[in-house]
Amino acid sequence: MIILSAFLIVLTGIFMLFMGKIRSVIGVGLIGQGVNLLIISVNKPGNVLVQSIVLTSIVISLGFMAVLLRSD
Repeated sequence: MIILSAFLIVLTGIFMLFMGKIRSVIGVGLIGQGVNLLIISVNKPGNVLVQSIVLTSIVISLGFMAVLLRSD
């Protein structure tokens, strides 16, 4: 069930990537959350919250950089 949820979150993020500048940042964040959920469900380390926050912040910052580089 968790893997299905992660898959749906990633699909929603991919859909939002093509909707505009602000929504593309949200889409990248959703893709990061989906991948994050998948990693956490497969590999259950000791401190899940710290890993979740670090991975999500990395993905969101990469998304912001991608949107800024893509803008004209």
